[in-house]
Amino acid sequence: MRVFTKTMKEYQNRLTKADIIKNQLSTFVFRNQRKNKPDIFWCRPSSAVVSTIVSKCVDHRRQLCPQSSAAKQILTKHKKQKNMGKIKYDFYKNPDNKEGKLKSEYHIRVCGQQTISTKGIIELIHNASTLTPADINAVIFAFQDEIANQLAKGNIVKLEGLCNFNISLKSANGTCTGKENGKGIVVKSVNINPEKEFTERVKKLAAENGMEKVIARHSDAITDEKVDEILTNYFRTNKVITRQRLQDICSTTRYMAMQQIKRLTGSGKLVNVGFRNHPLYMPAPGSFGTKEE
Repeated sequence: MRVFTKTMKEYQNRLTKADIIKNQLSTFVFRNQRKNKPDIFWCRPSSAVVSTIVSKCVDHRRQLCPQSSAAKQILTKHKKQKNMGKIKYDFYKNPDNKEGKLKSEYHIRVCGQQTISTKGIIELIHNASTLTPADINAVIFAFQDEIANQLAKGNIVKLEGLCNFNISLKSANGTCTGKENGKGIVVKSVNINPEKEFTERVKKLAAENGMEKVIARHSDAITDEKVDEILTNYFRTNKVITRQRLQDICSTTRYMAMQQIKRLTGSGKLVNVGFRNHPLYMPAPGSFGTKEE
């Protein structure tokens, strides 16, 4: 025994610190669990290694037990994040109420909305759980791929408690004659319909968060003649205009800016020289002080 002990000490002295830890991890301590069943054993790493493992990761009992302090902190933090902000709103006057088409004189809009990206959703889920951002990101992309795969087969994807996905078809040339073959038919759109349960859940959470009245940006009372005058001055130094730019120089809302663009393109004063999804408007020849061709 003395020779064996001396040999082990000499061997361990030659090992590096990393090798010692590795050697200890592979060492098991076996003990009898019960006297009646001597064939049942339990094992654990040696005490020198346990301190290293616990210092780098959370105890597995805390992950499994929902009543642990770590789990309570996660749930409390997630609950605070959900109830952090109220829905901000303001009243807007209905523009078509003069003709008596609408029952209400005003409508309500959500103000100060922020766009939460996929990265933001991943971070929120990561903070409220033990999942890593890489795992969450992988699941989301796999989720998207499988939903697209099922829709491409013509199936309906139903996510219980969330929404339903389905597709609609159309003729490739825009006009359906009833004689199109498979190549002449394409996907028109992907339709997403929220589940009633999900809608009720959002309503409940919104009621818990509460509403807050704010003073948002409203359209100034501006006539069509005034808009034409502003555009005439604008096109003296600029060649094109966007919806956002028209909204800024006329101090109006997005909706009213779109209404003005619709009026001006319909009358032939503005021409879209951009794309359908990215329009860029230029004055027609002879409009807004430009020379006629």
